[in-house]
Amino acid sequence: MVAVARTNLFAEKTRLLITVGGVAFSILLIVILWSLYQAWNTKITAYTDSTDADLWVGQEGAMDMFHSVSLLPTEAQEAIEAVPGVATVRPFIGRQVAFRLRGKEVNTFLVGYEPDTGLGGPVRVVSGRGVAAPGEIVVDTVFARSNGLKVGSQLSVLDRPFTVVGISTEENRFVNQYSFVLQDDAREALTSRAFNNYCLVKTASNAAREAVKNAIDALPRVQAITKKEFKELSRGIIDSTFLPIIIVLVAIGIAVGTAVIRLTIYTGTVEKSREYAVLKEVGASNWRLYRIVLEQALLASLIGYGVGVAVSFGAIALIEREVPAFLTAVRAADLASILGIALGVAIVASAVPLRRMLSLDPAVVFKQ
Repeated sequence: MVAVARTNLFAEKTRLLITVGGVAFSILLIVILWSLYQAWNTKITAYTDSTDADLWVGQEGAMDMFHSVSLLPTEAQEAIEAVPGVATVRPFIGRQVAFRLRGKEVNTFLVGYEPDTGLGGPVRVVSGRGVAAPGEIVVDTVFARSNGLKVGSQLSVLDRPFTVVGISTEENRFVNQYSFVLQDDAREALTSRAFNNYCLVKTASNAAREAVKNAIDALPRVQAITKKEFKELSRGIIDSTFLPIIIVLVAIGIAVGTAVIRLTIYTGTVEKSREYAVLKEVGASNWRLYRIVLEQALLASLIGYGVGVAVSFGAIALIEREVPAFLTAVRAADLASILGIALGVAIVASAVPLRRMLSLDPAVVFKQ
């Protein structure tokens, strides 16, 4: 039966190309969209993951760094340090800023940190070095590529001149990226001498974390969020904003693939009604005939899947080269799931010709 299915599938080259092309397009759409979502879902919290803090403490109501600004009076740090169970408290200065660079407006999330502790600093410097002196800045790889920056480049952030001394990675927020300067430089640029944006708290022990959080929450106009909660809030923004759109587009891709296979396989079944009638006349059961159609659909889906995945990797490489902020994360588990979708599409699409098979009457066909 596999030989018959293969012969039928490859007999009409134009129809085969249409089927494989339709499936490949669907797979291309699904792979790119889902890998984009996976990158958003993982990389958006990479910076938070790298920060060695048990609690992020900010202004009450400021739940994340994306859609709110936390302004915490500097005296609040002393109150937090006095809470039993607190081991260390370090100020975090960081805010999204817009400035002009080479004739266009750009955005970055400017962070001031203390190089001696490294807390809140870049995840990993891949070129140059970290900040060591006033007027120095480390920018993310995506920001550097998008704006033609390299180690030694000069830029002015909020009218303050900086020299790029390092390029870091893993701080891409898609709409903008993190950049890092000395904390004093950040305070001056952001006019934040009287405020911290957050306090990063290390507790004396994991067992004391919940009690410390509750005690800090009891302070006026202050809110403590665990590192895990902070990550989930950031990830929740992606899920609520982008995931529904991605699901709709993936569903469209699946529908396109199903429609293409269904149409081409059904057309081929109608055209070969006489051949199927002969098989039925010599004793082939409806199930055996349906297997031929199913195997055609599965073969077409497998070929389309292979072509689609191969094209996806090429398309992703091209897009990331041309649009640095477009980052993807292709996982083997996701490719396996998409293969399952492709096979499921074949099974669903091949069910349409089943009615034709069941109603096939050899005597009627041979009279035509």
